[in-house]
Amino acid sequence: MALDQRMTLRPMALADVPLLDLWDRQPHVIAATSDDPDQPKAFGDTYWPDELALTAPDNRYFIAEFDGAASEHA
Repeated sequence: MALDQRMTLRPMALADVPLLDLWDRQPHVIAATSDDPDQPKAFGDTYWPDELALTAPDNRYFIAEFDGAASEHA
């Protein structure tokens, strides 16, 4: 699904798990998803490989790519 020429939304895949794990440990993501700033990661006990498998084939998680690459910054 293209929103403009530089950004594309695509379903998340298992190949995105390392990026999701990186985002989960960023303080601003933790702050946005929890009332406890001392949490070690965002989204509690979410294990992304299982979460993505649970939503397949109707994947409800999408990732934005800018010029063909997802950003390492959430």
